[in-house]
Amino acid sequence: MITNAIGFAGTRTLHVLLCVVAVLAALTLNIMRGSKNRELSLDGRWMVTNANQSISVPGDIPGGIYTILHSNNVIRHPYNDFNDVDYAWVAMDNWTFYRTFDVSSGALKCKRINLVAHGLDTVCEVRVNGALLISSTNMFVRHMADAKHVLKEKENKITVQCESAVNYALRQHQLQASFYPVYPLCPPSHHKGYCHGNHIRRVQSGFGSEVGPAFPSQGIWKPINLEPYNEVLIRDMTVVPTVEEKNGAEFYIEMVHMNMLRVWGGGYYESDEFYDLADEMGIMVWQEMMFATSLYPAHNKFLADVSVEVQQQVRRLQRHPSIVLWAGNYEIEQGIALKWWPEMLLRDMRHRLDYRLLFVDTIQKIVEQEDGSRPYILSSPTNGNASFNEEAIATNPNTRRYGDVHHFNYHDDGWVYQNYPLARFVSAYGFPSYPSRELMEKFVDSNESTEAISPESKFLKHRDHRTGGSEEASRNFHKHFRFQMESGEKGYDMISYLTQLQQAESVRIATEYFRRNRAHMDDKNYGHTMGAMYWHLNDVWPGPSWSSIEYGGRWKMLHYFARNFFSPVLVSGFLEWRYLTATLKVWIVNDLRRNLGPVKLSIKQYAWTQFEPVRENITVIDDVPSGTAMQVFENRLKPLVDENVCDDERCFLWCTLRDSSGNLLAPASFVWPSTPYLSKHKKATVTIVSVSGPGRLSFGRSRKIFKVHLRAKKIALYVWLEAPGVQGYFQKNGFIMTDRNLVIEFKTTADVSAKKLQEIMNVTSLTDYTKLSR
Repeated sequence: MITNAIGFAGTRTLHVLLCVVAVLAALTLNIMRGSKNRELSLDGRWMVTNANQSISVPGDIPGGIYTILHSNNVIRHPYNDFNDVDYAWVAMDNWTFYRTFDVSSGALKCKRINLVAHGLDTVCEVRVNGALLISSTNMFVRHMADAKHVLKEKENKITVQCESAVNYALRQHQLQASFYPVYPLCPPSHHKGYCHGNHIRRVQSGFGSEVGPAFPSQGIWKPINLEPYNEVLIRDMTVVPTVEEKNGAEFYIEMVHMNMLRVWGGGYYESDEFYDLADEMGIMVWQEMMFATSLYPAHNKFLADVSVEVQQQVRRLQRHPSIVLWAGNYEIEQGIALKWWPEMLLRDMRHRLDYRLLFVDTIQKIVEQEDGSRPYILSSPTNGNASFNEEAIATNPNTRRYGDVHHFNYHDDGWVYQNYPLARFVSAYGFPSYPSRELMEKFVDSNESTEAISPESKFLKHRDHRTGGSEEASRNFHKHFRFQMESGEKGYDMISYLTQLQQAESVRIATEYFRRNRAHMDDKNYGHTMGAMYWHLNDVWPGPSWSSIEYGGRWKMLHYFARNFFSPVLVSGFLEWRYLTATLKVWIVNDLRRNLGPVKLSIKQYAWTQFEPVRENITVIDDVPSGTAMQVFENRLKPLVDENVCDDERCFLWCTLRDSSGNLLAPASFVWPSTPYLSKHKKATVTIVSVSGPGRLSFGRSRKIFKVHLRAKKIALYVWLEAPGVQGYFQKNGFIMTDRNLVIEFKTTADVSAKKLQEIMNVTSLTDYTKLSR
């Protein structure tokens, strides 16, 4: 699972390393080409049975048991209704996968024939013609065995017998607990998961998590094949840069200006295709080992299993220049330091020793042996080298002075920038929201959709795995919006819109604060924030979460906001209050490789009742150097507004930045003089006048561009467009509409006409869901 997105950071580019990788990769391909052509794939159609053989169905490999049962109509879609708990019987059973295959006489003449299972999930034994060749207890390990002595030309039978991961984990816990238990024993009840997931080397979130369902699957989840060869087969290579690193340009994902993704320790190591694409696009990868928010065993068998896993994964991945650091785990150092699992206090020193045995003596040692080109950090958050001064577990791993920081605070107001940490690198922060109603309706019984898609329904409460549940979300948006919660579909639309707005604005305010602080350090040496990754990017199932992209790929409001707050040039306007006196401050962040000056900063004052600005203030800035953040404007709010027309409840401020030719350099910055709760904004009716097109994108004939013509009667807040049933994205969304007429683009690969789009497209804004201030 890919979980975090970052928009800026201090970066290094290994220009020469890219060339070295390319040369060695080509050399390796030539060496292996002869054997690769004779590789015999065993992927395809297999048969699958359960322990008592009451179920016997065909299934496609690679694949997992839930997918196979669903494709054979043995179960409904696992994500439907309450199926994550209703189908617990699948996880508790043992499943066997088998097929027959032939081997050519030419292959049998080779000196060796390896059977290679690139990924077994998880506790599985592999037999060929009755001979046991492979025993697996680790999902993340590639297994290989010499199969030549058991193979024949016709009718070879391969059988993969898998044991319930839940039962295996329980048995391993019982063995461990005879000495001392490893905590937590079970996930929180609202995760609706299984116990002892820390005793098995498979996807940790598969036993239950805040961000997804518990489906501890079984199967052959990666390719399985035979490799005949005669001499030497090269599988892994190590790339060692021998040239000095040079400072290079920062990387950005074109769509929303992100330049780093975290591969979360609660998921799995990503596919080769993922890292290849990251290399190609210049996306940096924060790569965690697959350990998260739990203590782990440190007995010899477990450490040996992890050693093979880490060695294989680092050897597989270290050739990718996109990977910029290795992290041992997610939040375990913090969990130990803050005593998240109170039972561990009975053997605190023992658990601390186990932590060092696993993440320092084992994982760190292997990572540094296999790849000396990147840093290894023990955990996230961590104090980096300072943690080692406290025997690898800092008293406060989340300190703002060193390393990285995680920040999740749902009690304080997310719209107040002072509630965020002044830190070196904020690697996880965010707020939850609900996905679209269209998505959720796909996963409930059609006869019960109206009842299920309601804010207080059992279905939505079941889907909400967060510790605070819906109360957390409502606590925050009650601070800013007047509304009366409704029931049914209208109520769900309201909570979806308001939680996404709350999430987007909070993360925007936080991220702009972090970006401004790259140039600021206070008298306690807090600051110089050089990176920010919000939690999290994508969803693994339909339900409330912290993601900016919902399951299925639709962008939430946060993802549209990210395009602006991660923009290479940022205009950040905000109010600073002291003793009931407000001061407007405006900062410019320039992450381009060139200076910006001279530029003009425009600060317009708008009244909610009219599209023409009431007043405009122009400030000329001589220069904004590359790679800097600087304050360019400061003035008390009162002299800036025309009190004859409006006060802070009837007006807002609009900040833009243009070059000497009048070209817009950055997205506009919108400033609330008062909270929306008090603001006297007016009912804004926005309509879709027409949809025209499609045009074609120059780089792809399959992608179409439609132009959506909007009209508003008054200034509209947080205008939200949807195109139900059509996958695509808008040029912008969740925006402030300061013009009576506006044309924006909608891009899609769907086979749809402009007429059809206009029929299905809908538009809403803040006043459709909230009450107006008196």
